[in-house]
Amino acid sequence: MSRVHMAVLGMLNEKPMYGYEFKRYIAERNLNQWANVYLPAVYKALQSLEAKGYIQGRREVEGNNPPRIVYEMTEAGRNYLKKLVRTNLEKPKHKHDFWVAVAFMLESIDPETALHAVRKQLDRTKKLHDIFEDEEKAPPIEDLPFNVRVLVGLGRSIHEVHKKWLNELIDGIQNPENQSFFINEV
Repeated sequence: MSRVHMAVLGMLNEKPMYGYEFKRYIAERNLNQWANVYLPAVYKALQSLEAKGYIQGRREVEGNNPPRIVYEMTEAGRNYLKKLVRTNLEKPKHKHDFWVAVAFMLESIDPETALHAVRKQLDRTKKLHDIFEDEEKAPPIEDLPFNVRVLVGLGRSIHEVHKKWLNELIDGIQNPENQSFFINEV
C-alpha cells in the first residue's frame, strides 16, 4: 500500500485538484521533506489510481488557458483511503507511513480508531526508548566510538521528541473541539 497513493487520496479528500495544485500543496505542507512525497511520484500515482477507479479526471478549460485535468476522488477511493489510513496507523511499514496516515486521517476515520492507533504507536516508541535507556543491556556509552555515541544520542533524542508529539496528538484527538474533523462510524 503506497504512501504516495495515501497522500494523493488524502489531498483529494480535501478538494478536487489539478496538477499545479498538487505541486502547491506538497510545497505548502513540506510533504517532500517529512513524508518523502514528490511531484513525479504523485503524477504516476494519479495514473494508477485513475486506472483502478479510485479517482476520476475531468478535462476543464478556463478562459484562453490550455485544458487541464481536475481529479476528484470516487466513493471507491474514499473507501481505499480509509483502508490505507487505518493500515498505516496500525501497522506502518515505515515511519513515514504512520505520519502520512496522521496527516490524512481527518475525515477518513473515527476518533476512537485514531486514538487507539496513536496510543499503540506511543507504546512502541516507549519500548524502543526503554531499550536505549536500559543500561544493564546496553554497553557503556563511553566505550563506543564517537560516531556511534552521536548516533545513540540521536536515537534517544528522536524517541523523546516522538513521544512528545504522539502525546500532543492524543490530546488533540481527545479535544472535543476537534471531533468534527473525524467521521462518525456507527
